[in-house]
Amino acid sequence: MSLRNTFQGMSSWTQLLFLCLFAFFGLIVSILIVGVIGLVAALKSGDVTNVGALAESINYLRLSQFLSTIFIFLMPALLCAYLFNNKTTNYLKLNKPVDVKYVLISIGLVFIIQPIISFTAYYNEQMKLPSFMSGIEKWMLGMEQSSAAMMERLMAGDTMSTLFINIIIIAVMAALTEELFFRGAMQQIFNKITNNYHISVWITAFIFSAIHMQFYGFIPRLLLGALLGYLFVWSRTIWIPILVHFLNNASAVVIYWLYHGKPEYEKIENIGVADSWWTILPSVVLTVIILLFLLKEYNQKHKYAEL
Repeated sequence: MSLRNTFQGMSSWTQLLFLCLFAFFGLIVSILIVGVIGLVAALKSGDVTNVGALAESINYLRLSQFLSTIFIFLMPALLCAYLFNNKTTNYLKLNKPVDVKYVLISIGLVFIIQPIISFTAYYNEQMKLPSFMSGIEKWMLGMEQSSAAMMERLMAGDTMSTLFINIIIIAVMAALTEELFFRGAMQQIFNKITNNYHISVWITAFIFSAIHMQFYGFIPRLLLGALLGYLFVWSRTIWIPILVHFLNNASAVVIYWLYHGKPEYEKIENIGVADSWWTILPSVVLTVIILLFLLKEYNQKHKYAEL
């Protein structure tokens, strides 16, 4: 019996375990590689104590982000797709045709949902835990501040090269690798376990949001993850959630590059709250209409496919 046959014969729970194990080993490998690169660079500079300073450099941070997405998300997804199915691209829905209608709707959705994202993010940030959980709250605040500081350093700069690099790392790489891992691999495994795509979408979205370790942005990321999950199911291709994920991240990078430090930046970031609170209603109505339309389309196609 081949290795592939062994993995394909495993239960869905066991396949999920291996996906998580591959991701964990990918984390270890990425840490080791980044550490070795830092040590080699310090040795070349003639100052071993310079490792700490190198770790604080923006290029080192970008390299770390790039490698972590490769080894934690991309490689495990591709490995599982290879082991769990005879056709890797078919398993990840990479070879499925992309309907132009879904492309146009998805592009529109990215901008239509922004007031909802900002609205939920604003109230998520107001979260307060009970006094007996003050230790957990302190830890969560620390994680939030650390992530925010890292993102500030990563996106700092007003040159075209900075914009290009950040779009590659934050938008292209994040969208491609995370969607292949969460929607392409994890969500499909959960779908086999639950036999209910709604449950698999929300479980995966929950894990997707939690793994970012930014609890004061948990709800908007959960909603975004669910949207990506449904688009994956309804469109039957991984390219649509990759596109939406890319556009969402890329727009944030471009807005930061253009407006950070200017009065317009806060207004754009807070659309859906404060003076622009009125945008939340049309955002919700239009989003619901679009999602119901996509659901109807999916159900009709699913029904005809079974005939």
